Amino acid sequence: MSEKLDYQIAHEQYLRAKYFGSLDGLRCLSIIMVIGFHCQLISTNFFRTGQHGVSLFFVISGFLITTLLLREQMKSGEISLKNFYIRRTLRIFPLYYASVLLYTGLVFVIEHGPERGAYFHNLPFYLSYTNNWFVNKDASDRVIFAFAWSLATEEQFYLFWPSVVRFFSKVKWWMPLAIILSLAGIDMAMEICAGLGIINYPWTTTSRFVTSIASSICLGCGLAYLFHRPGGFKIAWKVLGSRAAAPVAMLLLLGTYLLYQHGVGLGEEDIAHQHLMVLFFEPPLILAMVLIVGACCIRNDNGLSLILGNPVVRYIGTISYGLYLLHMLAMNATKRVRSQHDWLFFVIALVISIAMATVSYWMYEQPFLKLKNRFRKPELPKADDHAEPTSPIVPQPVVREPSLIGSRV
Repeated sequence: MSEKLDYQIAHEQYLRAKYFGSLDGLRCLSIIMVIGFHCQLISTNFFRTGQHGVSLFFVISGFLITTLLLREQMKSGEISLKNFYIRRTLRIFPLYYASVLLYTGLVFVIEHGPERGAYFHNLPFYLSYTNNWFVNKDASDRVIFAFAWSLATEEQFYLFWPSVVRFFSKVKWWMPLAIILSLAGIDMAMEICAGLGIINYPWTTTSRFVTSIASSICLGCGLAYLFHRPGGFKIAWKVLGSRAAAPVAMLLLLGTYLLYQHGVGLGEEDIAHQHLMVLFFEPPLILAMVLIVGACCIRNDNGLSLILGNPVVRYIGTISYGLYLLHMLAMNATKRVRSQHDWLFFVIALVISIAMATVSYWMYEQPFLKLKNRFRKPELPKADDHAEPTSPIVPQPVVREPSLIGSRV
């Protein structure tokens, strides 16, 4: 069988695929990295840079959302913005605003220090998904609900991206791709300038607007374009088409991550050093994430499919949206065991988070997910969205639309 025929068959199978089974496994990895980072374990440095689990969420989300948009456009000739935003609203808003309400009640009853006043000052920004612009999540004092910055970044991006795909592709198919890669370049340029000391922290509100773009989402979108078009898929197939590509990409991701966290640890109190570490390691780390997502989606029988497709691993990935929103509550509930047994603290917090997210997913989110599916063209594959539960493009047994979490925590 010729190489041309091989990649053509693979591309046809990819375009027909309704579910990328390994993505829930990658979401599981992402959320464990984030929770480990927030637990701030003293006995290990493995989660020192675990906030970049959010970047992996972003790559997955950008890839899935864009794949859904391109497939809808291919099958029906247009993209329904109305249905897109209704689906995202039903997927993201119910649990998000329920979490804000829960946090608000707990802060009102339990908090009595300056954090209480700061939270209610920031509340309008949490409600409007603008906290990534107006709330300093890196402040020295505790910032309640600061982790929601990534959700704001995601929602802002998807407020304009579907319109870009819909309208600019009518001019030239490559125009949305050029726009998204340009935005990724701007974000990376800002990071480079910060690493070289050209831009000093704290950044201005204007620079926060620019850097809220999240290059990891942009590159996930670019990956979707690469896979969607026959010419791009042919190139990707040569690089990622082997079953061994996924394990190799995972080793590359793990190696880059370990080097990054080691480098960060060498100058933990030196801000300039931290910026240099971002400059040297963040671009290759995000690139490795793009490669692992691509290797896991280009063929469902990739070399990591047995591990990432494990039922337990997939389930954790499926409820990852709830885990992201609720894990800080679980950590606060178990913080008494933190000082002497930090690994036990991590395990207990993770178990409680899974329990809370499970209740949320099956008893609260499911009705909204079922309603969301009414706003999808019947011939289109189903998918789940966001930093949330699932690995789209169509889940089993429950269907959702791609969702993300964020690129830095």
